[in-house]
Amino acid sequence: MQHILMILMLTAGTTLGQADSWQQAEENARLSQKVVRFSNRYTFGWLTYADPASGLFPRNITRDFWWNAQDCAADNYPFMVLTAFMTDNYYLKRDVRHILQQEQKLCNRLDSLPDDFLFATQAFRHEQPDLDRIIFGAAEYCKDGLIPITEWLGPSEWLDRMQQMIADIWKHAKHDSPAGKIPSTNVEVNGDLLQTMGRLYWMTGDDQYKEWCFRLADHYLLHDSLIKKDSLRLRDHGCEILGGLSEAYLIAARKDPDRRQRYKPEMYAVLDNILKYGVNEDGFMYNVYNPSTGEVVNKDLSDGWGYVYNAFLTVSMVDGESRYQDAVVKALSNLHKYMIYPWEKGSADDLADPLESAINLIARIPADAAVKWIDTRINTLFERQRDDGIAEGWHGDGNLTRTCLMYALWKTQGITVAPWREDIQLGAVREADGSIRIWLKTGSPWKGHLRFDRPRHKDYFKMPLDYPRINQWPEWFTVNSSGRYRVTREGAAAETVSGKDLLNYPVTRDADKPIKLIVTPQPEVNYDEAKVGKYTLPDPLIMRNGKKVTDATMWKNERRPEILDLFRTHVYGRSPGKPKEMTFKVFDNEAKALDGTATRKQVTVYFTGKQDGPSMDILMYLPNAAPKPAPMFLLLNFSGNQGTHSDPAIRLTTSWAADHRPGVVNNRVTEASRADQGSRSPVEKMIKRGYGLATIYYGDIDPDFHDGFKNGVHAAVDPPEGRRPDSWGAIGAWAWGLSRAMDYLETDRDVDAKRVSVLGHSRLGKTALWAGAQDERFAIVISNNSGCGGAAIERRWFGETVEMINNRFPHWFCENYRKYNAREAELPVDTHMLIALMAPRPVYVASAFEDRWADPKGEFLGAKGADPVYRLLGLEGLPAEEMPPVDHPVMGTIGYHVRTGKHDLTEYDWQRYMDFADKHLK
Repeated sequence: MQHILMILMLTAGTTLGQADSWQQAEENARLSQKVVRFSNRYTFGWLTYADPASGLFPRNITRDFWWNAQDCAADNYPFMVLTAFMTDNYYLKRDVRHILQQEQKLCNRLDSLPDDFLFATQAFRHEQPDLDRIIFGAAEYCKDGLIPITEWLGPSEWLDRMQQMIADIWKHAKHDSPAGKIPSTNVEVNGDLLQTMGRLYWMTGDDQYKEWCFRLADHYLLHDSLIKKDSLRLRDHGCEILGGLSEAYLIAARKDPDRRQRYKPEMYAVLDNILKYGVNEDGFMYNVYNPSTGEVVNKDLSDGWGYVYNAFLTVSMVDGESRYQDAVVKALSNLHKYMIYPWEKGSADDLADPLESAINLIARIPADAAVKWIDTRINTLFERQRDDGIAEGWHGDGNLTRTCLMYALWKTQGITVAPWREDIQLGAVREADGSIRIWLKTGSPWKGHLRFDRPRHKDYFKMPLDYPRINQWPEWFTVNSSGRYRVTREGAAAETVSGKDLLNYPVTRDADKPIKLIVTPQPEVNYDEAKVGKYTLPDPLIMRNGKKVTDATMWKNERRPEILDLFRTHVYGRSPGKPKEMTFKVFDNEAKALDGTATRKQVTVYFTGKQDGPSMDILMYLPNAAPKPAPMFLLLNFSGNQGTHSDPAIRLTTSWAADHRPGVVNNRVTEASRADQGSRSPVEKMIKRGYGLATIYYGDIDPDFHDGFKNGVHAAVDPPEGRRPDSWGAIGAWAWGLSRAMDYLETDRDVDAKRVSVLGHSRLGKTALWAGAQDERFAIVISNNSGCGGAAIERRWFGETVEMINNRFPHWFCENYRKYNAREAELPVDTHMLIALMAPRPVYVASAFEDRWADPKGEFLGAKGADPVYRLLGLEGLPAEEMPPVDHPVMGTIGYHVRTGKHDLTEYDWQRYMDFADKHLK
């Protein structure tokens, strides 16, 4: 059911049968302009009636010259706030903030709870405070006023105000109930509180809100049944409780399953009772009925029918109960029959509620009948406004503006402009493929920003799903800040931008021709080279201060240290140095290993010098036939040293191992794990070529899972003051371990420490590059299929991205690296600069043709981007202008190949690496 609802949500707001999307977008722009004019004039019109002494405005412009919470603050003020922020009007934002300050200063009576403020006396209207009246006003202010503000703005000073009042409402709760003390016996008040606390719970994670929410829900769903009373009001001042109970039901479903099961019978009984007795043949609700007898007490139709259906749809989303969704579909499908129904018998406010109801529901269940009804009836609201901005002159004017703003956001698909002037026309249409067409026209030159909406239920409220709720601003076209979007503007080249940039997208209009944009969400993983987009790489030979690097001395003494520090700060983190207490112990030295062709050594490195402290085992094979000291390949392995070869003398690792690897049981290796990675370490072929092998299980250094850096070497060597944003991650730790292995190799007379090549595959290829960048003792550095965070250019949007790798492996890099999720263009470095840090030493980068996740072309461009540094130093660099064909390696001081096959370390790769070592080390 949730899947079906999601599909419906994605199709909402499309052309709905319109043949010309641009024509519809233009018409939507005309309609949204009417709303901006309405809202601006409403706000400025009402502010002219503000009391000069207090700055507050009255309940009514012809009488009731006082400010109160349940009307002024709840129904009028919030939509001045939202007009100010949706139009980005500096002066209005200043004024509405001043009103917030003044109402707290002048109106708070019981702690933060406000009472009526009379302008004539500049004092409270009532001589004595009445707790029930004050709690009613505060609850209304929270639900009808501060909730819609928070739904749009997220955290703000208005959220702070709401939290203060909720805390004080419960502080003064005096009414006994079987569930405990509650603030009120009024269903409207308790409905207000349920809705407010439900959203505050998701937003803050504070269990106190959940407990208060459950106390009220327990009262109605376990003790005081709504359908055992003689009257159930389904219009304003009664319908709020049903939406509130559905929000509590969702919390119970996600956080307290046992309570959800206790709530379910009564929740369903109430909804079923309404469908049986409380609705007409078309699915619209009566104002009041008797749930015990089924008698309709007031046969007029409820203007809050959609508020009640929010509860039906929420329960349907939680439980997959189709009959409750069907009830909503029925009402929306029949709405066209009520084109001339006199909802607004009392005032236009009575029409605003059903309009808002329909708009909120079609965001989830699009229905042509409802769309036509909304577009027709909205004009009644526009027609009520006078030239001075006043509509009817009472606090209901704010509710008209609320509905108009909701209508405008539907017509713009949630996009606003900053600043939003009255001469601006902005409209949008959502296409079936998920893209959006945007039409923008201004009466005079304009420079500003398009502000796309975000998934506020997730970003602001941290809700598990976007359930329908009162005082919500529906989400139409939302932008994930971490996403990628293709922006095509008529007459200009297409560009790919991050979601963060799209949230505040700059636009300039200096011609009469309207601006037409198409914005298309990009798939999570891009494998289309044509969609990579434009990017600019930082120049490795330009200092941060703008000076150009002109010679080898300047590179070595100035630019190289600068780049290295940038990588430490922004990507891999800062690693500690060599521990003073570190010791080595050779526990195996067999001169006739591998049928006498090699000498096998096994060495334990005790990082802190303690036998029971963190340590790693180095497995070594050295060629007996070649002269000593021998050149070596040093690499980390994924499964334990015993996985390198079938030699039974290799000690099994005792460190943590991933259960998905062969021969691993309960995160510990067994005999069955021997030689499971043997194809990645062709020891005999290396021995035959005259090279030794040294390998270490990377899990000895740091287990590859995230536990807050409490395991591995982090636990032993991290400073006591704790971690910082540039503290090292797992890749930093593994690279550090390679340097500690190098510390040992320098002491072994059988090893030529001047001819050690460090090599790594995949995440360990990233590690080899970072080890080689920091430790210049490594003679050659080799990256095999290292991809994002390794050799592949990060500014290219292809395959794995910075955000993907940070989200999947949050322990690999430093915390600062997460700042560049979907913001790679802001990185002060890129991987060509990492590769350049090896200069003047030889470096080799290798790819696999089918390993698109690692971006083979990006890896080649990373190697090529380092070429200018090698050329500056008088070296050959990478002897290829274009990416070479598959299985055709190129070898200068920088080497590169892309081979046939998938993500792996193969014998073909090893042969090329030994060829490269022959070229540079022999």
